[in-house]
Amino acid sequence: MTMIWMVTMMMMMMMMSMMLVMMSMMLVMMMTMMMQIGYKYFIS
Repeated sequence: MTMIWMVTMMMMMMMMSMMLVMMSMMLVMMMTMMMQIGYKYFIS
């Protein structure tokens, strides 16, 4: 029983970390896109 609990907890932690990574990646992508748009406007 304890083993299954440990495994489930590990899986939950992994899922949470993966979601956090995905969120951070999306944020970085959005930031880069904004920077590119700003750069274009800045040049012109």
